[in-house]
Amino acid sequence: MRTTAVVVLCLASACSSPPGPPAPSVSNGPYAVTADGGTIVLSRDGAPLVTLPADAFELGTVRELDETKSYDPYWLVYDDEFFDPVVPQGLRFRKLVSTTVTQTSATQLDLKLGFEGDVAADLTLTAEAEGRFKAKWVPGASTSPIAFMRVRLRTNPTEGFYGLGEVFDAVNHRGKLRPMQIEPDLGIESAVNEAHVPVPLLIGTTGWGVFVASKRYGLFDVARSADDLVEITYGTAEQSNAGLELHLFAAQHPLDITRKYYDVTGDPLLPGQWALGPFLWRDENIDQAQVLDDVAQIRSRDLAVSAMWIDRPYATWVNSFDFNAPQFPDPPAMIAAIRAAGLRLSLWHTPYLEAGNEPLLSQATDAGYFPPKTGSHARWGPPIDFTNPAAYTFWQTNLQRYADLGIEGYKLDYGEEVAAGLSGARTNWGFFDGSTERTMAHDFTVLYHRAYAEKIPSAAGAFLLCRAARWGDQVRASVIWPGDIDATLTKWKEPIVDGNKMVAGTGGLPSAVIAGMSLGPAGYPFFGADTGGYRHSPPNRETWVRWVEQSALSTVMQVGDSSSQMPWEYNAANGRDDAALEVFRTYARLHLRLFPYEWSYAKKLATDGRPIQRALGLAYPALGKHPDDEYLFGDDLLVAPVITAGATTRTVIFPEGEWLDWWDGSIHGKGEETVPAPLEKLPLYLRRGGIVAMLRPTIDTLSPATDPMVDSFANDAGVLWVRATNGGATTLYDGTGIEVSATQVKLTAGTVFNKGAVLEVLDVPRPASTSLTARASRAEVEASEGWFHEGRTLWLHVAPSATVTITP
Repeated sequence: MRTTAVVVLCLASACSSPPGPPAPSVSNGPYAVTADGGTIVLSRDGAPLVTLPADAFELGTVRELDETKSYDPYWLVYDDEFFDPVVPQGLRFRKLVSTTVTQTSATQLDLKLGFEGDVAADLTLTAEAEGRFKAKWVPGASTSPIAFMRVRLRTNPTEGFYGLGEVFDAVNHRGKLRPMQIEPDLGIESAVNEAHVPVPLLIGTTGWGVFVASKRYGLFDVARSADDLVEITYGTAEQSNAGLELHLFAAQHPLDITRKYYDVTGDPLLPGQWALGPFLWRDENIDQAQVLDDVAQIRSRDLAVSAMWIDRPYATWVNSFDFNAPQFPDPPAMIAAIRAAGLRLSLWHTPYLEAGNEPLLSQATDAGYFPPKTGSHARWGPPIDFTNPAAYTFWQTNLQRYADLGIEGYKLDYGEEVAAGLSGARTNWGFFDGSTERTMAHDFTVLYHRAYAEKIPSAAGAFLLCRAARWGDQVRASVIWPGDIDATLTKWKEPIVDGNKMVAGTGGLPSAVIAGMSLGPAGYPFFGADTGGYRHSPPNRETWVRWVEQSALSTVMQVGDSSSQMPWEYNAANGRDDAALEVFRTYARLHLRLFPYEWSYAKKLATDGRPIQRALGLAYPALGKHPDDEYLFGDDLLVAPVITAGATTRTVIFPEGEWLDWWDGSIHGKGEETVPAPLEKLPLYLRRGGIVAMLRPTIDTLSPATDPMVDSFANDAGVLWVRATNGGATTLYDGTGIEVSATQVKLTAGTVFNKGAVLEVLDVPRPASTSLTARASRAEVEASEGWFHEGRTLWLHVAPSATVTITP
């Protein structure tokens, strides 16, 4: 098949296009891309989702390329009290004036694009899979060098926009300017925009997405100048002849767009199972004795914890790949004690060798293991040049020393200085492989993480807790934490007190909630903020309690702050007491017990790609609402954390159907409702028809334990516990099947959960009978097979692979 249509796009209204054959298109299933009269349309079932109109493509040319400039498009439009926009000399965005479309096959369209000034380009559109189309745009020769490539999309004027990586200010990107790299922002206390995990994947809630597979500096302008306009600009500069690669995605539901992104960039690396249990850590550990006392306190106080990490300082020098002997006289014994208690151990790490770290620093310097050209860097010196194979091997050889000791994960900090410069200037990095910061702003992070991911013992399962990440890095960066956000209940850029002055803060719990919701659809489904925040810690009692509650319904729960105070350490600054510790005990165990539910969604990422933590506006786009403080945890749990200081109620937006209060079983229908939220209560709701599989109430850890007093899932999965309502069915990650109706409960044993289940079925009247033996109390049902009814709850203890009949 080979047909050609020619379209001339004239500036004069009198100019008309000559008639041509039917619009060329490529399709797969119900999705199609059509090139119609110079306009490209992505459609589903014949209905347009997003349009690339006749003015969709622009080439930004300059008089000459300046080697000292970054060509970061952020500076073309950034304007505040500190900086003015910076426009390269002679910049002109050339408009598209003609298009020739050739259908070369049933799956490919070739377009010849003509721009003002006789500049040409090729655009190839390929249908790669159902709902997945690739667009490769390559400019031809130009007398004026090309510095920027821009794509303009026309969208639904009211839809919401998700993706684009980690943000702190609003989960819906409508009206936002989103750079795809970390940038200066002197109007905030951290002096940067906190774009640690930029991902050039934009998702529209009508069910489409666009991904730009570029390592260059990029900018998404999302419906700022017009309600239906998204502008994407990349500074391609000296690599413009390589073009720009875009991917257009379409699906029946916007939650399904991320799976198509994974098909292009790779599946996310799941953390080890143990990493989904709560972590505890101190910002600074005094010594080995303190670590061992923390382990003892965790178990003696009956706290559900699966892992811990040791932050700096613990080594002789930063990254000396050892333990400082005066502090940690016997690391193997310490690690053995940690493991015996059912805990896994990780370490804080960075890509530097600080002054004094000998002989490693001299070895690396003499061998040329640092970048040949460096810009500003961290206080410990320049980072290792991971593009140098010998330097990469040197680093991994030293990391093996920790693996041999039994270290099973890393918290990877810093390494973000390979970045764009101020006001469009370069930072002048140069690397062993010839690359510069123009692409290494992406690649350095990826290589840094890869070096560590390859040295985690495979038996442990992955755990890389990363402050920064890039698109495609989800294949090795298993968990994201948002860096140093405030230990407050304040929002992004809300003024806070810092010593004797007021500053615009990074935000506290509100920022963490938004970050968790923004990362999932952008390819990073596992997220855990420092519970309580980091800057200006310790948090006060209210902030800490509210954060603990929310972290329990985050994919990863890690608890610590810069004050290095454990949950059981009370003082006037943190205001904690036994009641606050009891809140932690309750919610940490809830998080741990939810493992079967969460891990089942984690395993489904390989097939459906749906984020586990889902913004309400993305999960239920028909609502047309995009709250920053409400989300779904899987399909069946609605989470509405309290993020406002002093609040004891909050408004909850309930989606379609009915939702049962997790704590008291009260029923809530679709609509907005103000609900009580006393300090000790997280507003949490179970969907009618939902099934939540859990571990037993006594569980202490997901990790193996040799201490017989520690109740370990790894040692014994035990009897499954289930909270459900009638009308639901689910299959867990191990094949366990659960079906609940008014007349029957069916349990199918899986490979892990094969000892039966205790079910708590909410909002049902007392049945006349069941096929199980009636018991006199809930305690009896928990101990042996049978049934018991109290209030509106039916308790059932069911044998493996059994069907229970219920007579209403």
